[in-house]
Amino acid sequence: MNYAELVQLQNTVVLIALLSLLYGSYTDLKTRTIKSYLFIPLMIAGIVLNYYFGAPVIFMALAVLVFFFAFLVPDTWAYLIIGIAFLAISSYYAIAMDFYWGYQLVIISVVYLIGFQETFFGNGDIKAIIACMFSMSIYWFSAGRLFNGSIYYNIPTGLAILVSIAVFSSVYLLYGHILASGIGRAKVPGHPYSINYDQAVLNRKPHAFQVFEHQGQKYIRYRVPFMIPILLGFVLFLAAGFWPALL
Repeated sequence: MNYAELVQLQNTVVLIALLSLLYGSYTDLKTRTIKSYLFIPLMIAGIVLNYYFGAPVIFMALAVLVFFFAFLVPDTWAYLIIGIAFLAISSYYAIAMDFYWGYQLVIISVVYLIGFQETFFGNGDIKAIIACMFSMSIYWFSAGRLFNGSIYYNIPTGLAILVSIAVFSSVYLLYGHILASGIGRAKVPGHPYSINYDQAVLNRKPHAFQVFEHQGQKYIRYRVPFMIPILLGFVLFLAAGFWPALL
């Protein structure tokens, strides 16, 4: 496959990613739900792109497995144990075999573990981030070309994507805190954005809040639509490439 064909292939994958994230953001904002299969096409496109870019087969196999296990119920010990196992394997891969690809897997494994118990990111959000990282494992048609090869091979695209998403997610965390505090926040350990139970609030936006119990008391929790900062972070990555290397 020549350079022009690679560019066209990568542009196609980017388009699939953007369309998936846009639709996911829409459903997350409207109903706080994300279709479980939404990012499977992006993972398939990522396999094709990584194959033509010459990514190691072991990297692709492990990344696909991490994505597959993201379909597990995230509040089980099995989810946590699998995440720790992938992190250990990825760390060994980075240290003993191939730093760049192993580092990519380490970051993907960390994102998987962040999804444990869905304290912040939901299960759909985790699938979205993993799919974006995997499909953009090599993104050398971006502003990353401004840096030399040594920086490129030491700053995985997964890290650039994660930092970009973190920038916008931090703003959204603050937004969620302000919104919850304005309604009447209750301090419930382990439940960010906890609010005293208010049926009127639930009636206005039933999809935006989750009902739960703590020590026999009923509360509601604001569900932050994190797909939006994920979309914005991905767009920042596309525009600025490896900008975290400047930090």
